[in-house]
Amino acid sequence: MKEFIIVTTFAVIIGIVDIASFKIPDMLLAGLFLTLTAIDMVSRSYTPLLMSLASAVALFTLFFITWRCSGGMGFGDVKYAGVIGYALGFQKALYACLAASLLGIVCFVVCYCFSLHRKSGTLKKKTKIPFGPFLSCGLILLSVDRLIH
Repeated sequence: MKEFIIVTTFAVIIGIVDIASFKIPDMLLAGLFLTLTAIDMVSRSYTPLLMSLASAVALFTLFFITWRCSGGMGFGDVKYAGVIGYALGFQKALYACLAASLLGIVCFVVCYCFSLHRKSGTLKKKTKIPFGPFLSCGLILLSVDRLIH
């Protein structure tokens, strides 16, 4: 339960900061990572800790390749994906990233259609939308699933 509260608190703060500044501060990511590591070291053996680190590296690598090839997201999102991989494990982190992507697509389409309806033209196809809040939503959703099961 305490891990869920910590993850949710950090995720909400990261989402808000990313909306406001289009940046995910390294201090927040490091704080979340180190807090989760400390909890894991106290409450679990080293095997799950190593699996969590492997998941973090795998998600970071996946997002890094995407970042290098597409340029559509910031490097803060890449680092955040690594932390999400550490927090949830590889499989649930993939689901969290999928949920984040789907939420982001739905949000963009709804905002774009609303912009067309208003005829204001304020939202374009190239409009930047921070991805951190959607990653935070995915992290929280899968943390709730982890808490329940």
